[in-house]
Amino acid sequence: MQALGRVSYSWYLWHWPILVVGGAIHVQAGLPTRIALALFSLLLATISYRYVELPIRRVDALLHRPSRMVAGTVMVLLLTGWLALQWGNEAWKASHNPEYARFEQARSDLPELYAYGCDTWFYSADVTVCPFGDMNAPHTAVLMGDSIGAFWFPALQSRFTQAGWRLLVMTKSSCPMVDKPFFYARIGKEYTVCAEWRQHALEFLREMKPDHVFLGSSASSGTGFTPSDWTEGTRKVLQVISPHVNEITLIRGTPVLPFDAPDCLANETPLTWLLTGENRCSAIPDNTYNDQVFAALQKAAIGFPNVRLLDMNDAVCPDGRCSAEQEGLIVFRDTQHLTASFAARLAEPFNQRLERLWEQQDRATVLKN
Repeated sequence: MQALGRVSYSWYLWHWPILVVGGAIHVQAGLPTRIALALFSLLLATISYRYVELPIRRVDALLHRPSRMVAGTVMVLLLTGWLALQWGNEAWKASHNPEYARFEQARSDLPELYAYGCDTWFYSADVTVCPFGDMNAPHTAVLMGDSIGAFWFPALQSRFTQAGWRLLVMTKSSCPMVDKPFFYARIGKEYTVCAEWRQHALEFLREMKPDHVFLGSSASSGTGFTPSDWTEGTRKVLQVISPHVNEITLIRGTPVLPFDAPDCLANETPLTWLLTGENRCSAIPDNTYNDQVFAALQKAAIGFPNVRLLDMNDAVCPDGRCSAEQEGLIVFRDTQHLTASFAARLAEPFNQRLERLWEQQDRATVLKN
């Protein structure tokens, strides 16, 4: 303990820059990596204490001429201040670089529906319906879900605001389309507003009887739902609206990245590429829970002939590998929400797969009859 005490201040000085630099180089650093970085900073602290701090404290010229110590300290402080000023200036220039501005813009690359106050999050259980397209159109499509589902709006907008269609959007952030209560850690209590909102929204659908309903939810484990919860809770939702809707499409939740996409891209440099030998803003996510949720949704859809599941994850993450950027376009605005620009790019494959889903259903119905 005395040995640790002797180097504790050096360790304190070393540990933070090592954690920051290490995190910048290895953006997917988990707890074992961070512990290793902390121990590495202890090694540096021990070396600097032995070969820098102790020798300086024992230099006779400084001990017998305090003025030299003071003068040297002042010079070091002035040099450090000058370097910090230069660093700050370069950081300011970098933050105003168009390339870095692109990463910041990705944060706010939201579907336009958010500009109309459609989503009141946990503040209100009132259902706000945002209409798009011709309000007198004979056919109606509805997008209902949490923020993950809402991010498919650009893909739906390209098709369901054309002649003959109108698109209605009802969204509630962090509110999955699962009829199950859950504790929402972000607000520190059960998310009762979500349950009330969902009930009102389902009643609206039952009365309106739209042609097509799209339900989208995050497949993250934040709700604490088990696979059986997903199956039972989704079935309850489908039982309410299935008799009143021609077609229902459940959209699979997107994978969750082990890093924040814009942050990772902003910190990407040739040095990190050389040190890691790979694109650190690309990873194979842990889809275990996501796969379990998808299987639970498939199970929930059994017995509902007008329900289909749409899986776009292989388009979001080709070959099972998720990248922060594809062909010059930032894919994620954080760890799991798609940018509106990327969702718009997927509009064509989204609608092509949707058509195939329901064409298969039509053929199956004809053969059965």
